Amino acid sequence: MKTKSFGGDFVSQEKLNLLHEKRSKIELGGGQKRIDKQHASGKLTARERLNLLFDENTFVELDAFVKHRCSNFGMEKQEIPGEGVVTGYGKVEGRLVCAFAQDFTVLGGSLGEMHVKKICKDKITSLDLFEKIISGVNHGEIGAKIAEKWNFPESIINVIRFHHSPGNAPEAAKTLTTIIYIADLMVHYHNSDIQYSQIDKNILKQFNITCESQFQQIADKLKTVFESTY
Repeated sequence: MKTKSFGGDFVSQEKLNLLHEKRSKIELGGGQKRIDKQHASGKLTARERLNLLFDENTFVELDAFVKHRCSNFGMEKQEIPGEGVVTGYGKVEGRLVCAFAQDFTVLGGSLGEMHVKKICKDKITSLDLFEKIISGVNHGEIGAKIAEKWNFPESIINVIRFHHSPGNAPEAAKTLTTIIYIADLMVHYHNSDIQYSQIDKNILKQFNITCESQFQQIADKLKTVFESTY
């Protein structure tokens, strides 16, 4: 049996079945086990998030079959469904909207060449806008998933995952995560990326820091030690 395609050519049912099979595999992302893990942690998959955003049956996915061309670090042997990101367009309350959602079941949703190209497809997202958007990616979660894949100790995985939100870290990892967090804040403070007034007072209280001059003094000492060591 053959079916006529949009281009006018006829496509065999066998090829159509193969297409649907490949599509179904891609829609599973990193597989059911990882999807279940995502659900167990109270999170939705990329496609589930997009389905919630868009009006019913309006979302059209783009470039689902795109594949990477990286051959470093054994990547040529890796299958990365959808390149770790779902992109497309549809309607939100009747308005045409373009969107993308990174799939954390596929290599932690980490970035790659084709991953970025999918997001910037046909100038849906400009490179300039992409850079601004991507700065807000939850890199802690991405880093933690990569650390899990590499079998890092659980304590290190938790520090990576919660280093921007130490209050959410498991009790056993909270102290170390908080130290990493405040050290990171000191770097940003030195670089004038943040002001002292923006720092969580509860975190400062844990280190008995009561004023900006004290905070700056500690930050200066750490910077001096770091520079003399490295």
